[in-house]
Order: sequence, then structure tokens, then C-alpha cells
Amino acid sequence: MILADQDFFQDVQDVYSDLTDLTMVITDNIGEMITNFTGNKNLLDLVYEYKSINEALCQRVKNFSKITGPVLYDALPGVKVVVCPVTVNNTNTYFIFAGMIIKKTEKDSVISYLKQELNAPAEILAEIPESSAEEIQTKIDKLKKMAAILSKQLASQKAASERSRKEASIDSFLQLIEAGNTDINTFLKTFSNSNQEVDLVGFARKTEGDQLVIEEILQSGNSSLKGSTFSTGEGLLGQVVATNKKRYWEKVYRDPRISYFSQKGIVPKSLAAVPILKGGQQCGLLFWGSSANEQLSKPTNTEGSIAASFLSIMESTLALRLKASNNLMKLTTLNEIFQVMAAVQDEKRILLILLDMSMNLIRGPFVSVILRQPLKNSLEIVSRGLTSEQIDSYSKDVSGRFSINEEDKLSTHVTGWGAAVYEIPLRYQNHSYGYLSIGCNGTDIDEEDLSFLNSLSFAGGISIHLIRSMKEESKQSSAAGVLVELVELIEPGHSLLAAKASKLIESFCESTSIPVSNRADLKDSCYLIAYPINLLKKNIGKPSVLSLIEEYHSIEENKPSIPTASIQAQLLHLVWTYIKQGEKIENLMQITAVNRSLLNEFISYLNHTNIVVKEIQLADPVSRQPEISHDLNLSKRESEVMKLVVKGLNNRDIASHLYISEHTVKNHMTNIFQKMNVTDRSQAIAKIYQSGWDFIKGL
Repeated sequence: MILADQDFFQDVQDVYSDLTDLTMVITDNIGEMITNFTGNKNLLDLVYEYKSINEALCQRVKNFSKITGPVLYDALPGVKVVVCPVTVNNTNTYFIFAGMIIKKTEKDSVISYLKQELNAPAEILAEIPESSAEEIQTKIDKLKKMAAILSKQLASQKAASERSRKEASIDSFLQLIEAGNTDINTFLKTFSNSNQEVDLVGFARKTEGDQLVIEEILQSGNSSLKGSTFSTGEGLLGQVVATNKKRYWEKVYRDPRISYFSQKGIVPKSLAAVPILKGGQQCGLLFWGSSANEQLSKPTNTEGSIAASFLSIMESTLALRLKASNNLMKLTTLNEIFQVMAAVQDEKRILLILLDMSMNLIRGPFVSVILRQPLKNSLEIVSRGLTSEQIDSYSKDVSGRFSINEEDKLSTHVTGWGAAVYEIPLRYQNHSYGYLSIGCNGTDIDEEDLSFLNSLSFAGGISIHLIRSMKEESKQSSAAGVLVELVELIEPGHSLLAAKASKLIESFCESTSIPVSNRADLKDSCYLIAYPINLLKKNIGKPSVLSLIEEYHSIEENKPSIPTASIQAQLLHLVWTYIKQGEKIENLMQITAVNRSLLNEFISYLNHTNIVVKEIQLADPVSRQPEISHDLNLSKRESEVMKLVVKGLNNRDIASHLYISEHTVKNHMTNIFQKMNVTDRSQAIAKIYQSGWDFIKGL
């Protein structure tokens, strides 16, 4: 039972005693008072002595232990008391007693009874309250609210207690795991010592086959299950192993499946069991129970589940340490192999390394490496341990089963002469280069050895990928380099412009917020656009470069009114337009095949990087007029608006500055855009800066 916060209970009782004008006290679930009486207690003292009050409350709690709401009963003839339960999780934990209540219609008879039977003094009789039926119901409703407040506080207190208990359990189990050398018995003691209702806790470990043995057990009494065995599916514990799901049983002594315990003189009333996992596989069972309680509490079962989780961690950790120790030499060997393979530039040597390592590890009858040769549309087989006839037979078998585009995965196979073989793919990312084939001596390869072979095959796949990629890259780089050099010889002018375009693209990409991928392709394309696309397709095998150049030519030829090409192609078109048209920003305004955001950011970039030098003849300040008005035929007011736009003011700010309406500002902006032949502010500002009109100097 949750121990009540007595100060809180007393405070709540005092408030509601005053609200209902009733005498109150609160008891626990056996009738012991946990608060002091509140209210007028004179009549109660007349009827009971303190000892007899305690006895009466204990008896009433027994009588009303199962009630689900307030009950009104007669403490004396006509003198009524309300008893109201305080529940937590549908269990009556405490009881509120509130009285004395006398109905108006019964007051005279009650006073007469008290005079005759108890010889009650007149001053006590004068204090006796009277209540109508409606008033009595109101008092009962208030007592319900009082009970709800106390129940909520107890539930919150219980939740906090359970959290604290969980944290303590987790901390204890963590300390055991951190110790590193904890045995099962110490782990069980830690769990048992923190749970008073548990008097049986044990661990069963899986052995060969479907058998489990009780490895450790803590229990009360002399009987012991330690060393006894049971099968998967046998009894309650065996069913948990079979289903691999935790179970909790109440009143388990009535279940015939408990015979496994009862035969040993152990009769638990409640029981729970949780599977223990090691590396994702079931390795045992943690179970606990009570010989005194028919039902284990939720906190105890929760802590048991936590203990099982930590026990799984401990078992997995111990297994990993053992595995790490056993595999240390293999890992060291793999590391050395990786280093050797990384330095090798010849596929044949890679295949020989795979053969040697596999033969030394497995010591099977044969090892083969099957390597795909896409250019020849064939399979190359290198083998050790096979006769010529067996190689021919296996080659035909393999070529019939493996296709160049087949999705590869580890598989087992039986050869034409009856030998079992593991075929492990040599992969990198989504590309398969072949197989490592390991012959077996009639038994499966150990899981750890198979893991080693998978790692070895993966290393082989990476090495072959790197060798072939470097060959292909070298081939492509060589072809592209020759074409670039030819551009310098055939069209030196284009080569100079291409160098400028490449540099401009690189600089812009470093400063822009717009994501531009494949920058290397962009720079190469600056040179290669001078060649016909058919020539490039024959000599350049890089699809991304070819696609980019095709998009660029499409823009140049079709001049689309809306941007449809990739960002890379748009940028290439934008840069070449700028360079070929004299590097004048105003010439960019007519481009329609480029996204507006890319165009604006490119213009902004040029404005920040270009240095404009202009000599201006000084004039009389009084007679000097801004030339922007004359050049663009802007009115005086439109010139004032444009100056504020260049300063960065929005329409509202401009309206406030010039003491005009925001609608008027919008009209001025429309006229300005038409006269300047632009569509937005950024273009207008760019045109102003590029042209270097005098009025900017006054900003």
C-alpha cells in the first residue's frame, strides 16, 4: 500500500470538514487512523472512548472494504456517518469517515433518544446540526471530490515512487555490468534484495537441443531446483521458451503446469518469466515468483523485465568479449590483408590472395574465385583443389546459373560431383564482380568463419572495384585531356574564353547559396562545347558531361521562354552569354531560359566583384540635376522613389519618407519598371549600378 502524505491528507480533511460542517477522520485499509479528527467531536466522545472509536473504525472498514462509492450508515439510531473510499488503481486504499448527520425530520426523536439512553448534556444537544435530504446529498458530493483529490495525489505519489524504484534498479544493474566480472548469482541477489514480495528467482540456460538447465536459483526453504532440467514447451517455463514472450501468472498454484516446481516441494502462488537474449538469439530464461502473494505487483514485474534486459546485455557483453578474444587474430589478419589489397594494382594478385586466405582458414577440398569480365561478357574462374575435369564441370554449372545482371547474394550449392559449396559474392555497393566459392567437407561452415569470409569477399570486391575504376577514370581523363589540348590548338580564342568561363563558374559556385552539383563537369564542359556532340559521344564515356553539353546546345538553339534545363546547364548558358556579349550585365536582362533566382544571384555576384572606374565632371551643385531623370525620362518624383529603392527601402518606408500613400508608390514603381525595361527591383538596381548614373553618388 502507498504510504499517504499525512500532512497533505490532514490539510485536505480540514478544508472539507469546514466546507461540509462534518466531523472527519481518515483511516488506512485496516482501520488505523492516519489523521486527527477535525470538527465538533463532542457527540462522538459522548458515544465512544478513544479505544472503542478505533475498534469501531476497524470494524467498519472490514464491513465496507469492497464499496465503490460513498455509503451512508447509522452510527446510532438516527445519527448517520458517511464512509467514502479513496482508491488507487481500482483498489480501496484509504477511507474517509464523516459525520454526524441527522435528518431534519428525525431530529426530535434523535434528541429524545440521546437524552434517555446517553444522558446527553443540553449544551451538546444544542450543537447537533440538522440537514435536509438535498443538503445531505451536497455533503456526499463534496466528499466524493475530496476522495478524488486524495486519489490523484496517491497516484502521483505512486508514479514517483515507481520511477525512483526503476532508477535505483537500473543504477544497480549498471554497476554490475560496469564491474565486468559479475556472475549470474550476484545478479539474481541484486534483483531479489530489491523486491520484498519475491522469494523465488532463478536463471535457466539453454543447452544443446531443446533442453534448459536451472543454472542458478535463490529461494526460501531447503528444496532446490538448481541443476534440474526441462524441455522447450514443458510446463510454464518451457512455454515461455517456446513462444519467446514474457508471461505473468496469478494464482498459479491452481495450474497443473506448476508440477515442475511442486515436485521439488516449491509451490509459488504467482510466477513470472522473461526470455534472455544473447546477440538476438534466446539463450536462457529469468523467472521469479512469490509463495505469499497470489499476484505480483506491476512495479515488481517491471523491475523483473528491466533485470532481464540487463541480464541480456550482460550475457551479450560476455559473449562479445569472448568472441573478440577468439577473433583477435582473424581481425589482425584481415587488417593486414586489406592493406595488401589496397596496394595491389593487379586483379590476378587479388584473386590469388583470396584463394590463399580461404584455403588456410577453411581447409576445405577446394576454393575458386569466379570473376565477371563484362567487356568480354564472360566469367573467369581461378581455382585450387580441383581437377581439370571438375573445373570444366563447375565452369559449365556456374555459367548456366550466373548472369551478368543477376542480383547476387550468398548461397549454397551442390556441384555435379556431389560436393557442397558456399558461393559468396564479391560486391561493392550495388555492383557484383563475381564470387568466392568455398568447398565444404560435408559440414556447414562455422558462423564466425563465414563472417570472416564475407569480410574477405567484401575486401576483394572493393579492391577489384578500385582497380577497374582507376582504369576507367584514367581512360576517360586521357580522352578529355586530349580534346582540351586540341581546343587550344584549333581554336585558341575559344580556349581563352573557356578558361575565363571555367574560372567564373568556380568562383560563383563558391559564393552562391544555390546548390550546384558536378562542378568538375561544368568546368570540363566549358572547353568541350566547341566540339560536335557526336564526336564527344565517341570519345568521352562520361554520361553526365555529355548530358550537360546537350542541354547547353538545346538552350542555345531553341532559346526557350521558360527555364526547363538543369541548374548546371542554365549556369553554363548564363556564363557563356555574359562572356560572349562583352561581359555587360544589362545584356543578361533579356535571358529567359534561366531561373530568375539564379539570374538575380549571378547579377548580384557580378556587381560585387566587378570594379567600375568612371570619371565624372564636377558641376555647380545648384544647377546640377540627376542624370537618371534625363536618361530614363523619369519624373522628379520617380527619381526620388528610385533613390530610396537603391537605399533598400520597401514601399511602406518610401511612402512614409515622401509623405505619400503606399498605393502611389506602387504606381511610381510600375512606371519606373516600364521606362527602365525591367520586371523587378533587383533588375532595376542592377541596371542603375551597372550604368553608373550620377544620382548614386548622392546616396
